[in-house]
Amino acid sequence: WRALRYAKSLHAADGHLTLVELKPKTGRHHQLRRHMAEVCGRPIVGDAEYGGATPGAEKFRERGLFLCATRITLERPGGG
Repeated sequence: WRALRYAKSLHAADGHLTLVELKPKTGRHHQLRRHMAEVCGRPIVGDAEYGGATPGAEKFRERGLFLCATRITLERPGGG
């Protein structure tokens, strides 16, 4: 993953939010959410399961999970 942009936030625990680019290798359930929360210590905004219980996290959670894709590439089995 890599950081693309930073923004100040009154509701974030440390006062800012970071827009990141993620490139998963597999489609495993919760892979991105779990990795960001447990390995990086930076959960995805609005994540009710891995996002923590701070007042700021609760405020964002009202608006849903802040996770989207701008591009998806799938490889066909057998290359055809």
